[in-house]
Amino acid sequence: MTDDKLRAAMKGVVLSTGDMPDHVPVEVVFAPVYVGKLGSTSIQAELDRARDGLRLAALAVGATAVANCRFDHTMHGQTQSDMREAWSDTTVVTVVAYGTAVRRQSR
Repeated sequence: MTDDKLRAAMKGVVLSTGDMPDHVPVEVVFAPVYVGKLGSTSIQAELDRARDGLRLAALAVGATAVANCRFDHTMHGQTQSDMREAWSDTTVVTVVAYGTAVRRQSR
């Protein structure tokens, strides 16, 4: 599959944080864990990569969507402040995403 076709297929995979009653479960899928230094990336960028990972995992098992998606992140080496400006360039963020790969139920 070419990169363009893969990107198009990934865009077609729906992600939902809730149930999708008109779909049947295929498999539980996990996105790879991403680790990045906040000095060179952002939490949003890592979450975007995790979403793409879920979409790829869904395609790999023949699913058309991922239901009940869950995302979590952990900050390592951060300072005591919750303010972005106070985070160190050595602060590392780990993002984990998982959900149930599903496909639309036949009628």
